[in-house]
Amino acid sequence: MLYVESTPSYEDAVRTSHLAVFSVLLSINKGIYLSTFIRHDHMADAGLPFLTCDAWPEAVQYIFDEFYKAQWKFCPKRLDSRQLHDIWLDKNIVVPFKEKRFLKGGEDSVIFKVELFKEYNHLIAVR
Repeated sequence: MLYVESTPSYEDAVRTSHLAVFSVLLSINKGIYLSTFIRHDHMADAGLPFLTCDAWPEAVQYIFDEFYKAQWKFCPKRLDSRQLHDIWLDKNIVVPFKEKRFLKGGEDSVIFKVELFKEYNHLIAVR
C-alpha cells in the first residue's frame, strides 16, 4: 500500500512543504509514513537532503537507509551565486544540468560548459 490517509490538511502540507518528501516515500513504497513526516517541521522538503536520521522519530528510523538512497533524485542542488564559495557537495547530490559540453581537460581538471534547468538556476538575478 503506497498511501492511505488523505485529509485536506495533509493535501495542503504535501503541496506547500512536503512534495519531495512525499515523492521519496512513494518511490520506496513507504507512503504510509507521510503523516509522521508532516507532524515534524524538520522533516519537510526544506530539510532535504536528510543526511542522518538522528532527529527522526524512532518509529521511522528503520526506513532511513532506503529513504537516503532515494531522496537524491527529488532534491537537486539549487545553484545560487551567494552559495558557491568553494562548496563541497555530497557525492550523491543531483546537479541540475540540462546539457553539458566538454571544453577542455588537463591533468587536474576538466572544464564543461553547462546549461542549467531554469528553475534551479539562481546564479544571475532576473530583472
